[in-house]
Amino acid sequence: MTFVTIAKNLVLGLGILIVFMLVLGYGFSALYPSPEYHNYCKEKMREPKISYIPEYAQQCDNAFNLLQNKVNECSFNEGLPIFEYDQNNCPKDVKCDFCNLEYNQARDSYSNVVFVASLLIGVLVIIIGVVIFTIEPVGTALIASGIGAIIYGTIVNWRNFGDLWRFILLFIALVFLIILAIFLNKKKVLKKK
Repeated sequence: MTFVTIAKNLVLGLGILIVFMLVLGYGFSALYPSPEYHNYCKEKMREPKISYIPEYAQQCDNAFNLLQNKVNECSFNEGLPIFEYDQNNCPKDVKCDFCNLEYNQARDSYSNVVFVASLLIGVLVIIIGVVIFTIEPVGTALIASGIGAIIYGTIVNWRNFGDLWRFILLFIALVFLIILAIFLNKKKVLKKK
């Protein structure tokens, strides 16, 4: 094989890998969009307004101090404190909005689906790459694309894994790649004999 052929195959293989990853990412975006924060949390957390009328400044500070326990409790329970104001712009009450918890639950669910789908797509593409491995650079690029799909799904769902699961997943991926490399190289050695 000449240097030019090797270079062409390398460029084509990288092109297949990059386009595959773009198709995967945009495919999920188009067919299974991720949850959007603004769809869950309509109101933004607002800090208490500061009264511009000097005679009400102390009254507003006192009102805020009385509500501080509610604010702290809301924040501790992972809610967003939303202030209500009187006619002087002094906080009169605070409600706790848990929209961010609903958003995080939706993100977790989305991440799990993307992880499983990417894992299945990745394994399928690796198998296809192994089966048609004799056609270069397609086979190698598909194997790399399958590995990329598995990595993509793992990254999307990484925050949902604890350290033990992260270790187990990375260890399984490492063993899988070593076995795949041994299998592919044994296949080449047997063809030469």
